[in-house]
Amino acid sequence: MARETRAGGYSGTPLAKKLGVKPGHVVRLVDAPAGFERLLPDLPPGARFSRTARNRDLTLWFPKDAADLRRRAGAIASALGEGGLWICWRKGQTAPGTLREDDVRDAGLGVGLVDYKVAAVDAVWSGLKFARRRT
Repeated sequence: MARETRAGGYSGTPLAKKLGVKPGHVVRLVDAPAGFERLLPDLPPGARFSRTARNRDLTLWFPKDAADLRRRAGAIASALGEGGLWICWRKGQTAPGTLREDDVRDAGLGVGLVDYKVAAVDAVWSGLKFARRRT
């Protein structure tokens, strides 16, 4: 999905722009679903994905479940540097142990981050964007 359509209930904003990808950004994908990069075919000039980069401008993390989120949130947050973090979860999950928006928010706040944006990533995934708390 390069561009979401209003008919589908989405904003019409290209996903790369919605996520805040800028020219030259390195976007670190952590546990992203296979082929996730195809959702963002129109990255700004010089922007690229990495599944291993230590220096990145933006991180998209797809925790496996609530336990994975709690276990790794601190390490993911401490590796951010000045970059932003999207924590993504599957929409509509209700089974015990699955992720919900409140779980994601609580985990981010619990490791000293501040949430400031929520977005539909696609028909399956939602995301909540975090940044380091400004002092």
